[in-house]
Amino acid sequence: MKTHNELMDYWRSPPDENTPNRYVDNSRNQKRSQFLYDVFQEIGVSPKHTILEMGCNMGRNLNVLWHEGYQKLYGIEINPDAYFLMKKKYPDVAAKIRIDSIESAIKTFRTVHVIFSMAVLMHLHPDSNWVFEEMVKRAKRWIITIEDENHQGHILTNRNYREIFTGLGMKCVMSYYAVPGANTSYICRVFEARKK
Repeated sequence: MKTHNELMDYWRSPPDENTPNRYVDNSRNQKRSQFLYDVFQEIGVSPKHTILEMGCNMGRNLNVLWHEGYQKLYGIEINPDAYFLMKKKYPDVAAKIRIDSIESAIKTFRTVHVIFSMAVLMHLHPDSNWVFEEMVKRAKRWIITIEDENHQGHILTNRNYREIFTGLGMKCVMSYYAVPGANTSYICRVFEARKK
């Protein structure tokens, strides 16, 4: 696997196969965004809730949510090119985006109702596992992960998010083992904050 710094540099300016343009008008990716919205509906995430996307890339997920009435949207994105592409592609989406690494940005966020990630946490270096505890501290209601839990590689770390987040005190209320538009290694998990 790449070192922590190499991984950060990789995602700040990814090679052609992972540039933000790859995610524009891709029907497979659009299916994943629609699936995310369907999950929101199933668990009761409403437009009044505040939502943070970890690694929002060029904003496809935020665009779908915005047009479904969700307007309290926030995002973290390490790649400035992705942010500028979002502004060009989805100019009406008024999400508040922080251009920074997840590791640098997460501690600056107040609590939100929902934190979600789609194919992003799997790219965090193992040295950054502390981020999961920070997510739990900031999620008032739910954490949703749509991640590849089975592959390991130079830019991938396989993790069992059920073990991670239940180990940090959250309750896993749903797991989907078939995510439209994703390969069979992707699992969607919904975690709920335990009532205090």
